[in-house]
Amino acid sequence: MRSTCVLIMLAACCVASAQVGGTWSDLGVTRPAIDPTPIGDGHLGELPSGTFVHIRFPVPADDLLAYSINLSNIVAYTGKGASYRLIVRRDAEDGPVIHEGPIIDNGDVWNASNRDPIDVSEIVTADDRARGWLDIFATGIVDGDDWTLYRSNPGRRELNATFVTATPEILAAIRATEAMRDRGIAVIPMPQTILLDDGDLQLPPRPRIGILGDVPQDDRFAARDLAEQLADRAGLKPSIGADAPDIVLEMVSSGRLHLEAKRLGLDIERLAGAYLLEVTDGVHAWAADGDGLFYAAQTIAQLTTVAGALPHCRMADWPAYPIRGLQYDVARAQTVEVDWWKRVIRDLARCKLNMLVVYGENDYRFERYPFLGREGTFTPEKARLLSEHAHQYRMQLVPQFESLGHAGAVLRADELANLREAGGAWVFCTSEPEVWEFLDNVFAELSEQFPYAEYFHVGGDEFEMGFGKCERCAARPVGELYAEHMNRLNALCKKYGRTMLFWPSHRGPTEELSYMSIKYIDMLEKDCIPTEWIYHGPSTYPQIEQYQDLGFQDCWVSAAVVCFSRIWPDYRTTWRGIRGFHRAGNERGVEGCMTTTWEWRNGGIVANSIPGMVYAAECAWSLGATPVTDYLRRYAALWHGDTRPDAGEELDAAIIEPWPREGPAAICHDARGMAEAFRLSPRRCRLQYAIKDARFTDAAPDIAAASEAALQPTCSTTWGPPSAPMLSSDTSSRRSKPPPPTGRPQAMPCPMTRVPLPQRSRTSPPG
Repeated sequence: MRSTCVLIMLAACCVASAQVGGTWSDLGVTRPAIDPTPIGDGHLGELPSGTFVHIRFPVPADDLLAYSINLSNIVAYTGKGASYRLIVRRDAEDGPVIHEGPIIDNGDVWNASNRDPIDVSEIVTADDRARGWLDIFATGIVDGDDWTLYRSNPGRRELNATFVTATPEILAAIRATEAMRDRGIAVIPMPQTILLDDGDLQLPPRPRIGILGDVPQDDRFAARDLAEQLADRAGLKPSIGADAPDIVLEMVSSGRLHLEAKRLGLDIERLAGAYLLEVTDGVHAWAADGDGLFYAAQTIAQLTTVAGALPHCRMADWPAYPIRGLQYDVARAQTVEVDWWKRVIRDLARCKLNMLVVYGENDYRFERYPFLGREGTFTPEKARLLSEHAHQYRMQLVPQFESLGHAGAVLRADELANLREAGGAWVFCTSEPEVWEFLDNVFAELSEQFPYAEYFHVGGDEFEMGFGKCERCAARPVGELYAEHMNRLNALCKKYGRTMLFWPSHRGPTEELSYMSIKYIDMLEKDCIPTEWIYHGPSTYPQIEQYQDLGFQDCWVSAAVVCFSRIWPDYRTTWRGIRGFHRAGNERGVEGCMTTTWEWRNGGIVANSIPGMVYAAECAWSLGATPVTDYLRRYAALWHGDTRPDAGEELDAAIIEPWPREGPAAICHDARGMAEAFRLSPRRCRLQYAIKDARFTDAAPDIAAASEAALQPTCSTTWGPPSAPMLSSDTSSRRSKPPPPTGRPQAMPCPMTRVPLPQRSRTSPPG
């Protein structure tokens, strides 16, 4: 008899937390500031020290669990002052002070510090909720400079408030998330609905996996992959057979799936890729298609502890998005090492992503053009091999070939000089017939190299500055020229049986050359898909509805792991941007999502981006249904083998944000300076940082102390080899399992990095 049952319904509620304050705000509703806040483009000009600006934020009528405001539009005017400080009052210029920022001696650092949300939960009153807004007055106290405020531009650069209300659904989800944490359950992505029951199922040393129903041969791979994971995680020796199975994977009709869900007291909202799971005296999973069967197997594997036990539970699960993609930037300093790529594909697929888009420039080899193809990246053989590997993991590998702008890596070849627009290597010339012969040949070979790709991505962004300049192109209206180019690309994709994905045009050098996908929509074909790219995490995404109303087949959402030439990605923006864009797209019925990665160079490494890449899988499936703190707890368990309840906090301190927010070492949050240092020659680096900009030199002792505090294990005997290196994209060897921690629950080995999580002492120096 079940004595305890905890219901977790994350499809209906997307906020859960066990703590007050920032964690609650982490998944709150975000709304832009309202009139009389300065709204529009540009900034207010030079504002003297002590000048107040009136900003009004919306406040909901419901009881609040958390409320924070964003004042990131407040910046130093020149950045060359001696000191800066942010002061915030409520109700009037002489009203109560609700926030006093630290005194900062650098304008860039002050600008960065103002991007941190300000938690004002304690000062929001019943009168504010009844009135519907909160008035605040903000100023910069500045010495040797002025300051300014960029007007709030909703959906782009905005001032906003984030709040969480105390609804019964939210409170229930909070309790449910706590229950999963207390039981040590770590599944990525978070399932949509779980019923947790008391007790655990202990699998035998040699469990049998049974496959029931009309399961095609290709779909039986799910059982083989599950057997491999159970052997790797728990040292079990599974076999596959229908006789007396301990684990059953059963293919059923959609009607039967709904009947089983009703029997379990559950419901299913989307059938494609859905599955049911019950763990009692055995494990039984049901699905109506091969995708669902594969994803059920992944959840079973993740639920299994190193001791071979699973919690008693019932589960109904399905994806929020049918197409769940990630773009991997191979064009900037990366190589295609086959074993590494196999692992990336395998482990992202096990987190239920089903599309990997390869961003390539001169990164494909072609028989017709043997002079193309950067050394170490894709060859036809690699592409076909990895496409086959991805296919068995229910994932399609999709090529992206820059077919308008960003073409310099290809067009620099002397053999292709006649394809350049006005002699410049950045853009293809639309009016040159040989361009279309070249692109036709390229698409033909890519269709053979990537046989399971249902899509081609043709690029289409950041071309405007070099477009329409040659004599033939300049003689035609620019909108007609753009539409012709995109429509001909669309025709090529259809010729090879693919749907065209493209980056829509954003702001260009002139009004005529800006937002061309929207401006010239009447001339564009609509049976293609814009992948709208918005990375900064605004509160609203009106562009989705805009492209849908224009008649395109769909409009996929493309957030980013903000890793652009950064050693440590900007995870605050990453979490907000991926979660917010995925939710907005889901609300509008978008069918696809494609989170991007860019520029692992100038110090940036793939390994530090993996938490964001996996978070893309989390949000593509369940829309980021729990706070980031809970996601990091689950990630630490599955990727680093650390099942402690506070492992996510250690992960955050050591890898996600290792630098302090205040003091000299906070300069490391400004990734631009660090990336610039990697670009410079040693002589230029000494000149710039020792003479022109000595901040990094001056901060060196604090940076060293912060680094030591972030990376120093508390005890080398309690958590694996302390010096184990992170994997890079060129590393192919599988790492041995770290020894289990002494005095802690035994942890599952992590699937990709297999690296112990460094720990930071609570009494260490800031960092």
